Amino acid sequence: MKTLPKTGLITLLAGLASLLLMTPALAADDITVTSSGDAAGATVGIIMIICYLLALVVGLIIYIWVAVWIYKDASKRDTSAILWVLLWIFFSWVGLIIYLIVRPKEYSSGAVSGTPPPPPPAATEETPPLPPSEPGSGQ
Repeated sequence: MKTLPKTGLITLLAGLASLLLMTPALAADDITVTSSGDAAGATVGIIMIICYLLALVVGLIIYIWVAVWIYKDASKRDTSAILWVLLWIFFSWVGLIIYLIVRPKEYSSGAVSGTPPPPPPAATEETPPLPPSEPGSGQ
């Protein structure tokens, strides 16, 4: 996923701020505003619509991100990833809580395991054979 550079984010926020500052002028019927109550009400309405749309977009992004996370996590654990994503789509947070409770505790690939690896085999030292003894050495 491509992220905005810092200057792009600042430009986006500046554009949004200027749009919000221009809304009273855009909401006025003509250049001479006779009642400031109409323009103020229109400004509040436009700001509320913008905030609602931003919240909707952010919520949709989070919803999709959680679905992708569930799919990847369920695939790593060798469970039915599509089934869990469908559970998330239809039951939302309840489906996520059920998945977090029911999912296997360890990955099936062996990357994360609850059991320690077996110990290495014990090193056995072979004793070298004794040299042949000479006759008369008393052994």
